[in-house]
Amino acid sequence: DLSVSQALPIGNFPLRVSAGAKWQSEELAAYTYGVSAADAAASSFAQYDPGKIIITHISIGTAIPINDRARVLANVRAEFLPDEVSNSPIMDEKVSIGALIGISYSF
Repeated sequence: DLSVSQALPIGNFPLRVSAGAKWQSEELAAYTYGVSAADAAASSFAQYDPGKIIITHISIGTAIPINDRARVLANVRAEFLPDEVSNSPIMDEKVSIGALIGISYSF
């Protein structure tokens, strides 16, 4: 995974935007997005092997302080799936969006 990021201080919300790309080996891509021969035989999906893939992504996040030890973390990430992934019989989308909300506490 290779990415670049930039902090954007906007008021009390320190935003961080990033963009990048991650490479997945043939084995990992097949495990994640492929359909093995055994799975194809046991289902209605056709056998599929996406090969090696590169997935590009962008994200925006923040860490908002609650007090000296705690802060709220939030992040939204969009991954733009290549044709090798979106052509898989088990995939319907070209974009995968994920979100994270959490609390960080320092001891």
